[in-house]
Amino acid sequence: MEIPTIKVLDKNLKLLDEIDVYTSLDFVRSWQGIGSFNLVVCGHEKSFQNGNIIMLGKDGHKCGIIRTVNPVDSEKGTGITVSGQTLNGFTFQRIVKPYADEDYFAVPRPNVIPAVISAEYILKQYVSYNLGENAEISRQLPNFIIAENQNRGLETNWYSRYSVLSEDLQTICEYCDCGYEIYVDLNRRKFVFEYLAGIDRSVDQNINSRVILSKEFESVKNISYTHDVSNYKNVAYCGGYGEGINRAVVAVRSKELSENPTGFDRFETFFDCGDLLSTETDTAISLKQEGQHRLDEYKEIKSLTAEISQAGSFLYGKQWDLGDLVTVLDKKWNLMQNLRVAEVKESYEPDSFRLSATLGTLPKRLGSVLKSLKSPVK
Repeated sequence: MEIPTIKVLDKNLKLLDEIDVYTSLDFVRSWQGIGSFNLVVCGHEKSFQNGNIIMLGKDGHKCGIIRTVNPVDSEKGTGITVSGQTLNGFTFQRIVKPYADEDYFAVPRPNVIPAVISAEYILKQYVSYNLGENAEISRQLPNFIIAENQNRGLETNWYSRYSVLSEDLQTICEYCDCGYEIYVDLNRRKFVFEYLAGIDRSVDQNINSRVILSKEFESVKNISYTHDVSNYKNVAYCGGYGEGINRAVVAVRSKELSENPTGFDRFETFFDCGDLLSTETDTAISLKQEGQHRLDEYKEIKSLTAEISQAGSFLYGKQWDLGDLVTVLDKKWNLMQNLRVAEVKESYEPDSFRLSATLGTLPKRLGSVLKSLKSPVK
């Protein structure tokens, strides 16, 4: 793959600098969360300021916000290490505020029919009211627009209160099997928020071209596989409205299960669901729905990390990309599985390029770990 130049833009997306030579660049793209980058370069000190934007070549989908600048002055000369987040990091700068006249921020809003709506609509409402045009003026991101809603994805509902916007977006995406990104449209000088559906390129379909990542097809160099059930839960007792013996409590199983798990296969937990009601209604989020949302954070971790061969049969960025569903084949492990491309790391040096991908479930996020350590109110 061609080593890209790096453009440095200000917050208004005006070009400040263009860099052809650098020591190294690691750029990590995430389908459902916030990616990162780390750049080592000599010179160009004035261009690298916190808050400025870097862009790889002319690709508005590969941009990052500079968060850390570390100049180094040594006998070998002056160098700079620059690191930051992909543009999805803007969502980390906001919390989810409830509506002015309600206890929660809910999509759809309470007492609205239908009570469920597409994942795309939910994501775009969360962003619009906390970062976009429907937010208070002081909370709006300049030069920011949201792509037109097409009502794609799983139909459900969501509510939260004073949580971190990026964490809510990632949780919604994980539950609904979708992604999102903020990218740069240089022609309009805008940051654009968009829903990502991902393309099914697995062997189980015949609509799109199929992608098989395998040593046998010379599309991967090595594979590392993880199957972790240490944090797995499949049944939740959800506490809602009321106190003590009068409190509404409903048992909920994971949405993937058709029957209640028993014996050795049953892993239980408790969720405090505030004042939600236990009954299903046409206009409200129920304890069952909220329990299934939360259980999705305690699923089995099935992840695979592979170093990708660019000389193989399936080329990154052409035959497959971030968010696609691909088939992984490893005859040695007797493994054949369809997995999402959850994260891609591009590593550039002056004379080399390396590509690695994580497929399936990413390791549990720190925010979710901290939440799980809190004692629930029973």
